[in-house]
Amino acid sequence: MTTLVLNHCGRPIPKAFTEASLAAFIKSLKERGIKGLNCKEELVVVYVGEAQARQLNQEYRGKDEATDVLSFDSMEPGSLGELVLCLDLVRRQAKDHQLTVKQELSYLLLHGLLHLLGYDHEKNETEGKHMFALQDSVWESFWKEYRGPK
Repeated sequence: MTTLVLNHCGRPIPKAFTEASLAAFIKSLKERGIKGLNCKEELVVVYVGEAQARQLNQEYRGKDEATDVLSFDSMEPGSLGELVLCLDLVRRQAKDHQLTVKQELSYLLLHGLLHLLGYDHEKNETEGKHMFALQDSVWESFWKEYRGPK
């Protein structure tokens, strides 16, 4: 699957890390038998500023605040969809969560990817537990490998 990374925030973005993280997540999810990835050829990731993140969150979710990640299904048959991330918020949250920016960013990329695959933690508690268990398992495996052996 090709990942197209777009910069709409006007500041440097971690393009290579974004592509590598998503490739690892997609591989891991396929290995776990998660459906919906084999027939897709493209995933779009867009980095935006806080004002645009707030505007999109208001327009599509009715929440008048900037958000870290939004997921949009695609109308194109070969595309998985689009993830929109606000790097400024990711940086602040990383500090709040006592994580590196790469840790926080990779967790949110995976979170958005799972939403595109139909997982929805806001639907009900059972689905939320399932989504977060999968997310934590995939992310922990990724981070262990990314960080390398101790």
